[in-house]
Amino acid sequence: MGTKAFFLIFILCIFCTIKSFAQQITVSGFVNDNANGERLIGANVIIEDGAKSSQRLSGTVSDKDGYYRIVVSPPVKIRYTYIGYTSQTIDITETKSISRNISLEPTESTIEGVEIIAQEEKMLPQFNVSSLSAKEIERIPSLGGKADVLKAALLLPGIETTNEASSLLLVRGGNPGENMFLLDNVPLIYVNHLGGFMSVFNTDMINSMTIYKGGFPAKYGGKLSSVIELAQREGDKHKLKGSINAGVTDVGFTIEGPTPIKNSSFIITGRKTLLDYFMMSYGFILDLAFDTEMIPMFGFHDVNGKFTWRPDDKNTLSLNVYQGDDYLKIWGDEYTFSNIWGNVLVAGNWDRVISPKLMMSNTLSYVRYRTRNAVHYESTRYYDTTMMDRRHWSKVNDISFRSLFKYSVLKKWDMEFGINSSFFLYNPNDYSFITNLDTIIRKGTLNSFENSIFIDNKISLFKDVVNASLGARLVHYNSSGYQKLSIEPRANVNINVNENHIINLSYMRVTQNSHMIFTPGFLLNDEMWLPAGDYAPTSSSDQYSIGWQGKFLDNQLQTELGVYYKTLNDLVIFKEGLSSMEGDMDWRNKLEVGGIGKSKGVEMLIRKPQGKITGFLAYTLSRTTRQFENINDGKEFVFEFDRTHSISINAAYKINKKWSVSATWNYSTGTPFTPIIGKYLTFWSGGYSTGYYDDEGNFIYDYVYIEHDLQETAIYGERNSERTQSYHRLDLGAVYSKIGKRGRNVEWTFSIYNAYNRKNPFQYYYSTVYDYANPDAYAPIKLHKMSIFPIIPSVSYKVYF
Repeated sequence: MGTKAFFLIFILCIFCTIKSFAQQITVSGFVNDNANGERLIGANVIIEDGAKSSQRLSGTVSDKDGYYRIVVSPPVKIRYTYIGYTSQTIDITETKSISRNISLEPTESTIEGVEIIAQEEKMLPQFNVSSLSAKEIERIPSLGGKADVLKAALLLPGIETTNEASSLLLVRGGNPGENMFLLDNVPLIYVNHLGGFMSVFNTDMINSMTIYKGGFPAKYGGKLSSVIELAQREGDKHKLKGSINAGVTDVGFTIEGPTPIKNSSFIITGRKTLLDYFMMSYGFILDLAFDTEMIPMFGFHDVNGKFTWRPDDKNTLSLNVYQGDDYLKIWGDEYTFSNIWGNVLVAGNWDRVISPKLMMSNTLSYVRYRTRNAVHYESTRYYDTTMMDRRHWSKVNDISFRSLFKYSVLKKWDMEFGINSSFFLYNPNDYSFITNLDTIIRKGTLNSFENSIFIDNKISLFKDVVNASLGARLVHYNSSGYQKLSIEPRANVNINVNENHIINLSYMRVTQNSHMIFTPGFLLNDEMWLPAGDYAPTSSSDQYSIGWQGKFLDNQLQTELGVYYKTLNDLVIFKEGLSSMEGDMDWRNKLEVGGIGKSKGVEMLIRKPQGKITGFLAYTLSRTTRQFENINDGKEFVFEFDRTHSISINAAYKINKKWSVSATWNYSTGTPFTPIIGKYLTFWSGGYSTGYYDDEGNFIYDYVYIEHDLQETAIYGERNSERTQSYHRLDLGAVYSKIGKRGRNVEWTFSIYNAYNRKNPFQYYYSTVYDYANPDAYAPIKLHKMSIFPIIPSVSYKVYF
């Protein structure tokens, strides 16, 4: 779709909207949980207007701040609904715009941590969007017995990961670096612990998660594949309380409550592994007993804190703090190795309701991500001491300001507009190499500025038969003389066929002014962020989708079906045969740029949202390719993480107030890899010298030995032309809740990962097995499968106080 055509359609829709209206007012406010004052995100605000429940819904949903805004023609009734809460209906008879804050009561007063079951209300439609509440996330079985938000996201259609147990997300054929993770509207750069084994998001802190897989609102930009919006809890405003939990992977705590400042609250959560202390203690014991060569230690920690203050009904101020690190350290007899990586986030937010028609939200934030590894070696032989100290680090600093305005223009026309300004400081590949003979220190800093303005118009036409979101984002980027001005049009149209069926058409253009270069690994982290420049231009993507939503059996079954197609341009990866930034003095020499990507697929989701048995079935059929000039002879090849078929089935059953059980089954086609199809022999020569030190410490050469031999070199087939074995796994979970002896609520979570012990491929590798009895015989190359996650039972314990 051309830019001129897009704006022409936009102007025509505006003219169609402006017509004769009856007396209209705006009703706005916040939807809260009456029990603890927490804002309810995604609550339905429905205009009753005398309509029967079977007719088409007209209304809106509360946003990530729990704020809603709706235009009505009095007199009218407005109904507020949220899953697990008693609905509330109010009469609107005023003739001027008003603010109305609503507090909803939970439908069932049970102990904390137990999922609340309630009748499902009819939901307002959303396309290219997947949402999960904290309670939905908690009921999905997980490795380690503790819920994880990103692992839960992997069950949704269109979302995959790099390998088993990883939480690195691949959305509709994109790379992990093409996802934006917003923690209370602030981008967090690195989001994984334990090498992707679990995410940095503590579920005790998360209120809800919303994933945009396409059709981004204009307020979001800077990433090509997805926007994952995580809203944090604000803390109980009425009483001090908390919890302590322990599982296989970590221990954690939560404490929340009011502060001495009126109408304010706080919440603090923290997690820490115990594995690192066990590993270190066990390693020292082995070293003393058996003189082992190395002692490993690996772990992580994270801390979240949030303070919220509402001085009056119109203003809300909050302060968010996050700090988290992973660390791996290995001690040897003569060396130490360490690798550390993680984030720091500090952000302040000010929301103000200027009038019933206009709301403002401002955020100022600082985020830093860094990864650093170091090797220290020191050895003394005779009179000579050899010392080597090598350090390598990469980091990104992000200072940003965002201002968003929401304005109700007319009854059928809402507008969002604002600005976003960011300053980035990159150190992609700082390096130092110090020995007793030489010192090499290389540091390079790159700065970039990214400024954008955006506008989004939500318009209803033809008696709400057509609901359109039309907008655009204008982005100016500048880095070391490289400049890029990008116009990103957005269009999202819903067509209401009848009360049970809706069709959606969506188009967007997005750009990304940073590149993440990474090496998939199990523990070590090797993510480098690079600003776009002359050496690696800004990436861009055009994305199209068609979707359908249907409701059956009186809303007992909700179905979604979508088809998407996306193109990606100016992608960046490592050059063939390279996997690290280290070694070369100029990291730009390691990049393969100008890549093209294509992804297309069909996604299906069937939900059963109510009753004692709930669950969903998700299916994705997709194909993703890449093409680089100097890779695979310039021919298009299948993306490394492409999966043709992917299926997820989840079911949960609430037995009684104490027990609930759940099960999840996953299946996916194997991932592509490049096969070795043969080998050839090449001439190799090498040698070594020996000697001794004299009484004055001088080294005296004894002799030099030169060796000549034949070396085998592999011949590779076409890139990613074969696939690994298919993947499937069953996970089981159970939650037992009760009131303990001291009147405290207690929760036990049991899980079984890979219940039928499927040996799924984690990695494939080749080896040559020699026949030493006949050394001249041909040694064939064999393909081996490595599987590292067998059946794993887990248990975690949580007590509330």
